[in-house]
Amino acid sequence: QIGTLRKSHGLQVFFHGRLDSQSGLTSRDLKAAMDSNSKAYLTLDFMGPWDKALNPVFATAARWFFPFKLGRRSWKQFHFNDGVLSGNIGLGMRRLSEATIMSSLDDQINGGDPVLVLRITLVTANNKSFVLFDVPTKCSLIKASLETSGTSVVYGGPVPDYVPSTASLVFQRAYTLFRWALWPTAFVACTYAVGYVPQAKDMLTDWVPDIFSLRPGAGGSNDTLIELLPPDPRLKSEAFVLGQLEERLSAAERALQSASSAGVEAATEAIKNILVLAAETIDRATVTAEELHGTLEHLKLLDATGSTIAEKVWGAVSFVNMIWLAGIFGIAISIGPSIYHLLRPLRMFLRRVIKWIADHILIPLAKQCHKRGVFEMLAWAGCGCLLVNSLYHRNLTIQLYFALTSAALAVPAAGYTTLLQGPNFINKRTIVQIGQAWFAIVTALLAVQHESLLFSYTCIACLYSLIGFHAACGSLCWMIGFEDKDGAVRCAVASLLLLSGFTAAKIAAIDNSALHTFASPVSVLGSNVLFLALMIIASKYTYPARHNRRALSYVGRNILMVGALLLAWGFGFVWGMPGMSTTATVYAVLFGMEKYIELHMELKWNGWVLMLLLSAVMWRGSLYVHANPSILLSLFNPFEAQ
Repeated sequence: QIGTLRKSHGLQVFFHGRLDSQSGLTSRDLKAAMDSNSKAYLTLDFMGPWDKALNPVFATAARWFFPFKLGRRSWKQFHFNDGVLSGNIGLGMRRLSEATIMSSLDDQINGGDPVLVLRITLVTANNKSFVLFDVPTKCSLIKASLETSGTSVVYGGPVPDYVPSTASLVFQRAYTLFRWALWPTAFVACTYAVGYVPQAKDMLTDWVPDIFSLRPGAGGSNDTLIELLPPDPRLKSEAFVLGQLEERLSAAERALQSASSAGVEAATEAIKNILVLAAETIDRATVTAEELHGTLEHLKLLDATGSTIAEKVWGAVSFVNMIWLAGIFGIAISIGPSIYHLLRPLRMFLRRVIKWIADHILIPLAKQCHKRGVFEMLAWAGCGCLLVNSLYHRNLTIQLYFALTSAALAVPAAGYTTLLQGPNFINKRTIVQIGQAWFAIVTALLAVQHESLLFSYTCIACLYSLIGFHAACGSLCWMIGFEDKDGAVRCAVASLLLLSGFTAAKIAAIDNSALHTFASPVSVLGSNVLFLALMIIASKYTYPARHNRRALSYVGRNILMVGALLLAWGFGFVWGMPGMSTTATVYAVLFGMEKYIELHMELKWNGWVLMLLLSAVMWRGSLYVHANPSILLSLFNPFEAQ
């Protein structure tokens, strides 16, 4: 019947039946599950072709809601007496209107009124599932029951067998996993091929056309900005080398002017070699003699004005890059809703003008493309095409932004694949973790290929989110922390392993581009997450051990924190990494404040005195940080000397 909690809203379903001995659920287990302290709950599921009459998009989304968790409150409405189980459940009692219910039932009836099986399952506190009711029904019977209160909805005719065999179920789930992982895995393979397999690069550029041509005739240029600006040494060592090369160039030019015909070739070759060395020094393709001679005037202008045209242009480029980055993420977020919005009037126009074509060709074709995965394939093909198009450009910045665009668009593509093909028999949290692991792999490959800090930070952030460290923006605040106590432990162990590995690599003087790319995110996130997790674990109040006998004692947890601080100090002072030792000092101060607060609270001293002391420490600490700003720098670069 229609619910009574809110007028003309909700659906109330009454159940009454005898417990089946083949269900595996005994009367004793059932009564134990009905205990007021039990954590048992009910789930509701529909078996059969219930999605045939729905819009394909709604049908794809709806399957993720089943089996639907009803919660423990619904289970409390059931009673068991003399082997008979009876009770009722309410669905959408506040938001599901009667008009919507009737409209949905009419759609199912007009779609053939298939036989459906309504299954109610009991999930006990130890996660064992028992089927309580399998109710064969039809939407026409449900509608008749709503119109004539008290009519049974049980269908008495033949019921199709919707429960697959064990072998068939295993095959279906294996195929679902394969189909779900197909395109994301192909994108990872494409990312690896583009960045690390030279033979594959040639093959991919033969297959994929250069869609975004940026040739000079088309309004673009393949020259990098470094090549268009005057020689601008970024380091003092580069300026020193350019000065030496300029002196050698002047000498070679004088030798060329006074050389005989036999010495002209040697002098010309010497000049060419000098210009090649100059170009390699400042990472340019070519440097002319005039540009090398003008380097001194360029540096004098820099000393006189404090800025050069190169710095101004680089500042403008940085602003353009920010706009580009905002455009990339804006496209990734808005492309789906925009297509839906823009096609809405187009569909209405097509229905008015050529209604038959829209109803019999376009819409059915779009439905089939959605159901058969054509749109999914096109989405992933577009991401791969963007990735391959980066190979057509020599400009490293353009390559990076092509890769960034492709990776950003791969996220909604992966979401669409999960919505369409994802396994609803896997926990949703697990699916999110698999997605985070997949994106961490993609960004790791792109980070090493492009030596990009943005990709490397994203990769490490995904890994930390995977194991339990999260950051979220709330109402006028940011929330940063761990999802649970085990998450803090996992993040502490992962941070310790990462920092140990990178510290060992620095001590061994291992020079690797991948280590350089990930050094900054590992040092920033790894060190801060490690000490933050250990501070929480060492706390007397936020991480009590009384509920877990296997947990370390309060003293043991504090020994861990002190040990980590001592190791950081030792490696920092002995191996020339003052950034690490300074980071440890900062967290040692915070740790000491935490321990004093615990002592103050345990002794039940005055709270105002505690506030005064903490405020004084904060005031003095802020003053010290202003006087020693290198402390802030060390927090974000523990591996480097300050």
